[in-house]
Amino acid sequence: MVDPDWNQTTPPSVIVHTVVANLTRSINSSSKENVIATYVAPQPKSGTHNYTLFLFNQPSNFNMPVYYESFMETTDQTPINRLNLPLESFINQTGLG
Repeated sequence: MVDPDWNQTTPPSVIVHTVVANLTRSINSSSKENVIATYVAPQPKSGTHNYTLFLFNQPSNFNMPVYYESFMETTDQTPINRLNLPLESFINQTGLG
C-alpha cells in the first residue's frame, strides 16, 4: 500500500504504508506471509490522497534489494524514512513488474 499523491513526481515517488510478501490464494498453503514493511496508517495534512494497493504475482526468487531496505524499516524515523520510494525502480528491481 502506497500513497502516490503526497509528492507528485514523474516517475512516481511514493510513501510506503505497508509491504507484504508470500501471500497465497490457497487456504491450505504451507507458505507464510512475510511482512516486509509494517503498516503505518495514513496521516494526510490536506488534499486528496488515493491510497493504492498493488498485488503482484511474486517471482519465486523474490528478494529485497539492499537499497530499498531503509524504506521498509519501522523506526523512530517512520514515516519519514518511508518517503520517496522510487516505485517504478522498486517494481523492476524486485522482479514484480
